[in-house]
Amino acid sequence: KFASSGAASAAWGMSYFLLLLLYMLILINSQLVMSSVAEEKTRREADMQIASKSPAPLLYGKIAAATETGLLQMALWAGGGLLLTAVSGSPHGAAAANTGTPDVSSILLGAVTAPELAAFVILFGLGFLQFSMLFAGIGSLINRTEDLGSISMPIVLPVVAGFILAMAALGTPDASWAVATSFVPLVSPFVLFARIAMSNVPLWQIAVALAINVA
Repeated sequence: KFASSGAASAAWGMSYFLLLLLYMLILINSQLVMSSVAEEKTRREADMQIASKSPAPLLYGKIAAATETGLLQMALWAGGGLLLTAVSGSPHGAAAANTGTPDVSSILLGAVTAPELAAFVILFGLGFLQFSMLFAGIGSLINRTEDLGSISMPIVLPVVAGFILAMAALGTPDASWAVATSFVPLVSPFVLFARIAMSNVPLWQIAVALAINVA
């Protein structure tokens, strides 16, 4: 997939940055959804809202608002990171051109293609919706906000596991375990993106993985 070892290293670095971004956004925003649901329940706000509306639209609206916030955060963080990369490499651009040495910032900025960025956005949306629904469901079950930390741990573990598996998949994207876990919901958004970034994943595998996650 890569023309040189330098291009492969740059793609690995950008993929790591995007995976870390994916991990942080899903974890932070999903827990915010859970906290919001739990606070509304403990303050009896949910009881008043449910009296006039069904619970499902309220939950979907809350998750939709959190998704928009997450996408905005993703755009700001990714844009800021790319801008810093470009600015940090710009003073050396003239020297690189004169010596024939490739500009590091140009390599990094070109390491991730538009289809890969589109895959990142789609997988972020799928992963966030899966985890936010689970976190919101947990938040609706508790009676005290103090219990959030202990009761959310079983849902936090798949997020951490997905990130760890994706980091390993960056080095071996075509390994059998990487292919298999890219179809497993919750961890699939992380592993599948790592595989797309570092190898040529067959379209049928992407389609099946997306279908399973949507279902």
